[in-house]
Amino acid sequence: MITEKPVVDYPEQTPSFDVQDTSPVSDSETSLLQQSSDEKKSETKHISTFSVFPLVVNAAIGTGVFGLPLAYFEAGVYPSLLILILFFFLNNITAGYVLEALSRLNVLPSKFSTKYIFPEVTPLNEKTPLEDQKQHLVDQKLKYEVVEQNCIIKNTYGYTEMGLRLGGSPLKIFSNMCIILNCYGGLWAYVATCVTTFVTVIWIIVGDQEKCSNSQYKNPWECQVTYYWSIFVYSVLVIPLSFLDVGRQAFIQIALTFIRFFSFGVMVITCVVQISMTGPLDAERNVFAFYWDGFGTMFTHTAFAFVVQHTLPALIGPVKGDKKKVHFAICSALSIASVFYLLVAIVCAYTFNGKVKTPVTLNWANYTGRDGGWGDGKELWFAYIIKYLILFFPVLNLTSTFPLLSNTLAANIEDLFPLKVKKRHGRWTKFGSRAIAIFPPFILTMFSSSLKIIFDVSGIIAFFLAFTLPCIYVFMSLYRFNNIKMCHLRPKTPYTNWVTSTPVAITAVFFVTLTLFCVSLYFLIQNIVLSF
Repeated sequence: MITEKPVVDYPEQTPSFDVQDTSPVSDSETSLLQQSSDEKKSETKHISTFSVFPLVVNAAIGTGVFGLPLAYFEAGVYPSLLILILFFFLNNITAGYVLEALSRLNVLPSKFSTKYIFPEVTPLNEKTPLEDQKQHLVDQKLKYEVVEQNCIIKNTYGYTEMGLRLGGSPLKIFSNMCIILNCYGGLWAYVATCVTTFVTVIWIIVGDQEKCSNSQYKNPWECQVTYYWSIFVYSVLVIPLSFLDVGRQAFIQIALTFIRFFSFGVMVITCVVQISMTGPLDAERNVFAFYWDGFGTMFTHTAFAFVVQHTLPALIGPVKGDKKKVHFAICSALSIASVFYLLVAIVCAYTFNGKVKTPVTLNWANYTGRDGGWGDGKELWFAYIIKYLILFFPVLNLTSTFPLLSNTLAANIEDLFPLKVKKRHGRWTKFGSRAIAIFPPFILTMFSSSLKIIFDVSGIIAFFLAFTLPCIYVFMSLYRFNNIKMCHLRPKTPYTNWVTSTPVAITAVFFVTLTLFCVSLYFLIQNIVLSF
């Protein structure tokens, strides 16, 4: 049950402001991470601030990174590099916007229609003694500082609940639809990537690697059996993990993060060796030129690779104690992810050129270790290790990411249930929502596994989640304090940045990203029309 939080009545002397006593009760959307009852709280496993780093890395480096080399090849390295750098800064800014909005929700009333009356500094009568005027200003400043001290993250809310509290039902519905569609697209891409990898590995072992190289429905029946069997195997791997809470996955996430960095390192090193010894494997086009026809694909693939903002409330929810330092962990994780995006995308696009595949790890299916790495002849002994390490890397990578994204999707699906149903059947709605989130991507993969189509469509939706909605959330968090001044910022939060957090900066970020989105959408539509 959500209770309206009353406006605090400040006393004349030093005010006491106990947010915990007056904060609204979190609804069941966030019950995946923080339960309202004492019994459920005891079941929640807390994590340290350090654990946020691998969680964000695993959430950021999903299937998107495996499609970036193809996107860089189609658009060219230089324009792709500029967009990646731009997205890196925008990603860090909008991640801070999400944290700012969550902090202000700790003070704001739960209902959107109830605005918070911020204690203003009011002038006194001119006849008031000077000492009394000074004391009055001190008291008002103290009230103002107390409000800011309590703009911290105690309760975490999912994206849809944030939309409801900050913008009412319209913003909630828009947020919910965006996040559900994007999450389904992401999970669909996860399953498609891993299933494609399984099929490739199976036919390498059989000895007929090119047998299933055509599109899904043009392949012979043996490939069809292999394809659907691979879907079943991957479901057995990830479905049990997806029914665990995020806090219980911290150790798994940390272990898989180290495997991820090691695999990326091997990918980059093998490509560099190939380039230094015999050069790129193909010379179809100059990858350092600018190709406008590939801008839409590059933009959507990059946006899809960077989207992580909608998972942040769920990832920081289990953090024990003060959450003021989570912003540093998040920015560090996004920085590391961007570096690996840059290395993998540029090096692989240059190495494979016209032969680049998606996911790019499939290019290692022909790795022999000879003549730089991809020469003719039988595989050398170390080539077997490198080949299967890289081929199975997406499986390990996405096995760790699938539960994070499915939990986020389940939290938003759970929000669609009536409050009475969630209150009476909390356990059933929780696991029912997870089932609805987990199984459809496997069903969709039975019909199609085209990653390019998935990335293009999901990238458009991901754009709103990563850049548009955080701008709206932080702007509305300021608006609800009845205090929108384009060059002023109050109340501050531990995550406030005086350069990017002012309303005028938020508006600028919003319109820059909106312009990029329109340009990308134009090129995507143009490519679709020209393809017929």
